[in-house]
Amino acid sequence: MDVQEIRLKADGLELAGELHVPSKGKLHPALCICHGIPAAPPDPTDKGYKLLAQRFSRAGFITLISNFRGTGKSEGNLDILGWTRDLQAALDFLYDLKEIDRNHFFLLGFN
Repeated sequence: MDVQEIRLKADGLELAGELHVPSKGKLHPALCICHGIPAAPPDPTDKGYKLLAQRFSRAGFITLISNFRGTGKSEGNLDILGWTRDLQAALDFLYDLKEIDRNHFFLLGFN
């Protein structure tokens, strides 16, 4: 499995993320994992989303986790309407990867 730090752009803001790729050279289903509204400042010891992404990647999914604007290492202020554009940027990024099986594209979200 290959893990890459990535940067997305939405409304001129830089958004942080990680891409988990099970293997190169073949098509994989894609999964975008979206976090919910944070109730507290981020806990750097919490590896919940990273562990979830690793698990899906081991199961064969190219998996993207990213921080919406105003959260984690992403720029900007918390803006729920802006999150829709952040999500569009994440989905576009995944969809454009050559290793993606576009017939198997999934979204997993939390609130």
